[in-house]
Amino acid sequence: MTATYQIQPHELNQFIDSLRKSFRGSSLKIIVEEMDETTYLLSDSTRANRLEKAIKNVRSNANIKTLTFEELDELEKRATI
Repeated sequence: MTATYQIQPHELNQFIDSLRKSFRGSSLKIIVEEMDETTYLLSDSTRANRLEKAIKNVRSNANIKTLTFEELDELEKRATI
């Protein structure tokens, strides 16, 4: 059986526990490969289309919102949990 997983480093402990349960009694070969973020971002068509639209907006100076540092700070405060 071959399986490909894409995880973040902070998920490793949970991932290893999952592997132990899924492949109990088997020998494993693990290959670690750093992902190319651009390839990952473009791998989903919805995300790729959204990024392409955003790039076009920036290049044509359309749908651009300008914030002051104070407004940016306020947004950050509201976003912090």
